[in-house]
Amino acid sequence: AWALTNVASADSDCTIAVADSGAIPHLVAQLRSSDPNVREQCAWCLGNISGDSPTLRDTVLQSGAMEGILLNIAQPASPGLLGNVVWTLSNLCRGKPQPDLHMVSPALPHLASLLSNPSTPSDVMVDVAWALSYLSDGNDQRIQACQDANVTNRLVELL
Repeated sequence: AWALTNVASADSDCTIAVADSGAIPHLVAQLRSSDPNVREQCAWCLGNISGDSPTLRDTVLQSGAMEGILLNIAQPASPGLLGNVVWTLSNLCRGKPQPDLHMVSPALPHLASLLSNPSTPSDVMVDVAWALSYLSDGNDQRIQACQDANVTNRLVELL
């Protein structure tokens, strides 16, 4: 997983090669590994792939990665794992054209929880805010979904 993470961070051609090799379903499956280091590395690799292009982001979303990412946000084994899965989540929410709202909206309660938790590390909070920024950028339905998650007051407090 670490080697694939390195390859997927090199350039778009390398990232596409990792995706085309069939790695995404295996990386997604390992988000449930009993080893938190494996989960962290797989999340990082999926974040690299998702951040490369909207097409690859959608491929990762369609592979079911969101469920494993959210499980690791709900029960992170370490601060490093939490940081990586939240960063990956922000990449899953990023890009134009935007991801389908129904694919990313399950993340809203988790983002709201992290946002309201005073023990959320500041670097994680930055990625939470970016994810919310990406999610709310668009039509009224996207904005309303963020409003319904009750994040506005806390975002104002953070100003």
